[in-house]
Amino acid sequence: MKDVMNSSRHIIASIFFWFLIVIAGTIGYMVIEGWNLLDSFYMTVITYSTVGYGEVHNISKAGEIYTMFLIFLGVGFYLYVASAIIQFMVEGKIRLIMGRRKLDWKIKFKAAGADFVESPYEMGAIRMAQRIIRPSVTSFFDQAFTSKSKDIQMEEIPVSASSPLNNVMLKDSGIRQNYDLIIIAIKTSDDAMMFNPSFETWIKAGETVLAVGDPKI
Repeated sequence: MKDVMNSSRHIIASIFFWFLIVIAGTIGYMVIEGWNLLDSFYMTVITYSTVGYGEVHNISKAGEIYTMFLIFLGVGFYLYVASAIIQFMVEGKIRLIMGRRKLDWKIKFKAAGADFVESPYEMGAIRMAQRIIRPSVTSFFDQAFTSKSKDIQMEEIPVSASSPLNNVMLKDSGIRQNYDLIIIAIKTSDDAMMFNPSFETWIKAGETVLAVGDPKI
């Protein structure tokens, strides 16, 4: 979306500069050749658009140099405008196609019964970026999530209505004292995530407690 908006700004800016250059070219002929407004404007338009019509009046050497400058400026400007329009059309089309395919793909898994859909390519890219930016953090999670880890393990503790953790304050749950586990988050029944919950947080049925600890305990 951001790239499409940038392309739109390029097109708007191009139109603005086209009018600005036409005005400047008209004034230039009026000053250099002493022509009237209409003749100067006509000469600027046919020169700038490179249509190849003849001059409206005999032109001086300074006018010839000025005309060549307008021709080169016009050719370069139209190439820039053409590239901006093509970029706008291509980017918009590609994003439309890719967005539609991504939506359809998320709809082939939701219909199949998946609770949520994640792209392995996006997850891989995020993982590589995090490994570069935060190598110690990613190393910790590698140890926590791998089945070969012997030092640390991260687990989910679902809380049912019959669970001893139901309707108990976190400080009274005994999780830390009895099992030497560190509570890092609590996932509520409405899928909200409470990170680093307070010791006065109440644990309720339907929630999931996320804990980190030594699997040998």
